[in-house]
Amino acid sequence: MDTLFLIGAAFGAGGFDEGSEDAAQAFQNSAELNKLKKRGVDAQWLKTISEKSNDSKLNIITNANLALAKTTQQLVKENKRFCIIGGDHSCAIGTWSGAVTALPDTSELGLIWIDAHMDGHTPETSPTGNIHGMPVATLLGYGHKQLTELLSQQAKIKPRNICLIGIRSYEAGEEKLLNDLGVKIFFNTDVEALGIDNVMQQALAHISQTATHIGISIDLDGLDPNDAPGVGTPVEKGIDGQEFCTSLAVLKQQKNVIGYEIVEYNPHLDSEQKTAKIISDIIYALEHVTENENIMTQ
Repeated sequence: MDTLFLIGAAFGAGGFDEGSEDAAQAFQNSAELNKLKKRGVDAQWLKTISEKSNDSKLNIITNANLALAKTTQQLVKENKRFCIIGGDHSCAIGTWSGAVTALPDTSELGLIWIDAHMDGHTPETSPTGNIHGMPVATLLGYGHKQLTELLSQQAKIKPRNICLIGIRSYEAGEEKLLNDLGVKIFFNTDVEALGIDNVMQQALAHISQTATHIGISIDLDGLDPNDAPGVGTPVEKGIDGQEFCTSLAVLKQQKNVIGYEIVEYNPHLDSEQKTAKIISDIIYALEHVTENENIMTQ
């Protein structure tokens, strides 16, 4: 397996809780990173991108995302796979804006988006104004112009090329936008009814109809809080951590996965390092999983 380049996104301005900006450093310094390497994953920490706080919140978020976008853009151009460790979910704007602009003009990026929330708000529909609730809408071309036009004026993702999984907390405004656009959504009730393995396979089949490349965005609050307590906006009855890691095998088999991100980690809320462990297990599942193997560490 080729080297996986890890990039820290020390982002916190997009959310309302303090602590997610410390996610990158916490994971980089944790025992879990060394455990990954001992388990045979060739992971190299490339850099950490931090927000500069001497400007308006929107400009802080824009500048940090621009730096992140330039990083993922360069990695994709060089055919190097990446994993972003964050940080509030506004970092997805930079992650995928950079990745998309590095692809040939005839290519389309498909995104599998794991989350408890739709992240489909615009400034007009958001009850809080927090940009970590807007990255899906932003990537689809709706929202703050300086974010929707990051690196290029075009929308980064087409509605047919994104699939949301695990949704169970959302507002009417974002639901209407995504429904009007025809975005495919698997609510957590669908996951409970069908099983996460089946849902993951259906999501992959859906975006693979038109997408030439695949990215994966994993908000840790999409998982059950018992498995990932270290998040700022936990929502009960999420996806089981072990089952989720096992379900990632279908994505590991795809040759066109260019990178992924694991976000909304707040190390200050992490009980018994459970969330750091699940981050490690997710990476392992995408890098080194074998059939019938117990992915999660004990």
